[in-house]
Amino acid sequence: MRLKQITLIPLALIACPALAVEPAPSRIVVEGFGSVETPPDIASISYSVRGEGASSDAATAAMVAAQDKIEAAITGFVTSAEIKSGKVKIDAVRGKDCNDDDNPRLSAGVCAITGYVAQMPITLRTAALKDAGTIVGLIGREGGITPASTISR
Repeated sequence: MRLKQITLIPLALIACPALAVEPAPSRIVVEGFGSVETPPDIASISYSVRGEGASSDAATAAMVAAQDKIEAAITGFVTSAEIKSGKVKIDAVRGKDCNDDDNPRLSAGVCAITGYVAQMPITLRTAALKDAGTIVGLIGREGGITPASTISR
């Protein structure tokens, strides 16, 4: 009996090719990590312009005049700047005794509309990085609201 068991084991290994071990194919694996840093090259300056008036048209005209004044000052200082405006927002102004909740109200008595305020956000982008602080100050002096700068790549 022992002879039969010994002869069956080698025959079983020959008969099952799945049990045979094949060599792994040769390959090269390369991994790498890196980073590249560049100095900042763009100054982005944001601010708002505002206009007030008895009508919404008058408020909008005052806002446009304020922006024209700021742009003229910037153009005289920086030769290359990209200026983009955002959405114009016009708010009705009511008397100080009008209840300031968000419910609809008639425009009469203490809640009568006394004027309008127009406001628009502006973003200026320029490569004049060293002048960004001066440009922020210039915008503020010319009537821009909350000018602020960010330097980025």
